[in-house]
Amino acid sequence: MTLTADTNQNSIRQKARRYLAPVLFLLTDYVAVILTGQMSTSIYDLSIHRAYLYFWLPLTFLLFLAQSRIYNTMQPFIYTVRSIFYGISYAMLACVAALYFFTSWQAPRSFFIVFWLLMLITIYCERLAVSFYLKHRHHLYEDVIMIGAGKTAERALHFFKDDLGYRYHIAGFIDDHPVSDKIPQRYNLLGTVAEAEQIIKNINAKTVIITAPGMERDKLQHLITTVQPHVRHLSYVPDLIGTPMADVEAQSLFSEEILMLHMKNNLALRRNRIYKRAFDLILTTIGGLAISPILLALAICIKLDSKGSVFYNADRIGKDGRNFKCYKFRSMHVNGDEILRDYLAKNPVAAEEWK
Repeated sequence: MTLTADTNQNSIRQKARRYLAPVLFLLTDYVAVILTGQMSTSIYDLSIHRAYLYFWLPLTFLLFLAQSRIYNTMQPFIYTVRSIFYGISYAMLACVAALYFFTSWQAPRSFFIVFWLLMLITIYCERLAVSFYLKHRHHLYEDVIMIGAGKTAERALHFFKDDLGYRYHIAGFIDDHPVSDKIPQRYNLLGTVAEAEQIIKNINAKTVIITAPGMERDKLQHLITTVQPHVRHLSYVPDLIGTPMADVEAQSLFSEEILMLHMKNNLALRRNRIYKRAFDLILTTIGGLAISPILLALAICIKLDSKGSVFYNADRIGKDGRNFKCYKFRSMHVNGDEILRDYLAKNPVAAEEWK
């Protein structure tokens, strides 16, 4: 009971941290946009309607910034700086276009340049201050399990510690034989790689980082396949040959010269599972109706060719290990085993090859 209660409490804390950090950055960016609007209009002695200042202007910039994924992704701070630049620049172009086509509000051309520069400065300063505060006050950190306790892990930890873009609390390490002398002294060793799946389930950490580039390729692929369904984010420092690359983003830990790949489990979000289920059902229904004449023709051909059922049904293992009936068109005779025995009995050479 105690372990279950601790796990539930940890899960609640993790969810709170996951939502509070984006909300905090959204609110501070909202204030920064309004502050920039007030400063810019004051410099040029212009007036702007309150609805535009407090709603439409922030909404435009926040939408473009959100599209740049600066609210829900931990990444090197330099990546955030780049994303903010692009987000603000595109939002600025959208605002200029909207003012030109849909309003009669006018301002000098230099106003938009000043507004853009002030917006960049304000957002950068605000983001730097908030990130610095959260980092050094150890607020809104995310629990992380690292697999691999070698020299690569040491360098990654050094980068995570110094970079403002990461707020990782290392819950522990998983490794069979830790190479590092420092890591076992500072962090918990949770178990071996073979126990990784159960450890992650028990601790309920939603982010796992694999820092074992020397791991055998097959073992790494099996580990990724085993771990990914239980987490929201999986990152690994890879041997790139043969490694799964779908939905992967590359991040460079510049000062340590490490390439880290970030993999997001999109189906961990309920809304994505709902979208996928709806997509599957709708397209399956439409596609099934579209090819129904072909299926009917196949059924008639099978029925005319040999006696017996048109379909062959067999037990298959599905989600959560549950069995289900799989129906497919029959491609063999119903008495296929008997026909095979007769054929092998009449053809000794084929019978020898069959053995």
